[in-house]
Amino acid sequence: MFTAIATWYIMPIVILIIWMALTFLKKNFAKYWPKRLRIIDIMMLVLLLGIHGLSVTLTGLSLLPFLAFAASAFGLVLTVYLVYTEDDFRVRRFL
Repeated sequence: MFTAIATWYIMPIVILIIWMALTFLKKNFAKYWPKRLRIIDIMMLVLLLGIHGLSVTLTGLSLLPFLAFAASAFGLVLTVYLVYTEDDFRVRRFL
């Protein structure tokens, strides 16, 4: 089942359908929708699942560990840069 969803031409359609469904739910059930929850927060999980499925289908290995390493390395470099240029580290500015 997952290989049928993970084909390159079906996955963008699935992502668009989920995006439209979440937009519909947010507009029509705004009273029940959490105030701080945005659609992109939920879509990140769907996009990561799509990246994993497509990369496993096409290359045989997952790209998620490489993406996690790149994000961690970027965060570490950004932290060191902010500490040395500002001589102060503020979490709010970092995020």
